[in-house]
Amino acid sequence: REGDTYPSLDKRVEIANNANADLFLSIHVNGNPKSKVRGTETHIHNRASKKALKLANYIEKQFKTRAGRKSRGVKTSADRGGNFQVLKFTKMPSVLVECGFITNQGEGAYLNSTYGQEIIASAIFRAIRKYLIQTYPNIQFLEKPGTKGSNKEDGLVYKVQIMSSIDPVELTIPEFKKLPEAVERVKINSSSMYKYKYFIGKFKDQKNAKKMQKKAKEAGFKD
Repeated sequence: REGDTYPSLDKRVEIANNANADLFLSIHVNGNPKSKVRGTETHIHNRASKKALKLANYIEKQFKTRAGRKSRGVKTSADRGGNFQVLKFTKMPSVLVECGFITNQGEGAYLNSTYGQEIIASAIFRAIRKYLIQTYPNIQFLEKPGTKGSNKEDGLVYKVQIMSSIDPVELTIPEFKKLPEAVERVKINSSSMYKYKYFIGKFKDQKNAKKMQKKAKEAGFKD
């Protein structure tokens, strides 16, 4: 959908099936009367769909490792005690992702933050990329050729990129405060939807940049 509309469950299945889609992905946030409940879940119809199960496992692993979230695992209709229509009647591998519990104060704040949304989206993207590469060996994910950061006055400069984002992330968020240096946000002119990059450090040599990279990883920015 391209607007804020609410197609019926039947319509969602119809759109996916008519398009002969390769994957069906439904993204949600969860809720529970018990405010302490938290964590991500990825739902499939049943474990007979090996491709859906593979993708669901990839997503949950990324939520745990990339996003640092609590994973509640992969859930089936047997676990739920009922079917999800968009998973049962779609003809392609289908998953429904619960990104966390909006009813949990801490998780709700994370899901409502630009940073949290970027990391969750990144985790889902990486899982799908891995699935597609394995399913279609000839597929390629390549960045457009570009030049590395430098300036004419000072020559080559090394910086450590810690993340990129679609919307600007505030430089005062707690995650950035764990880093040994202030974060520099740069808006880039790119056809990609990721318009902002974030760096720490500025070095003449790669050796010192590598040291800063290690510190960034220790602060939670693993890649």
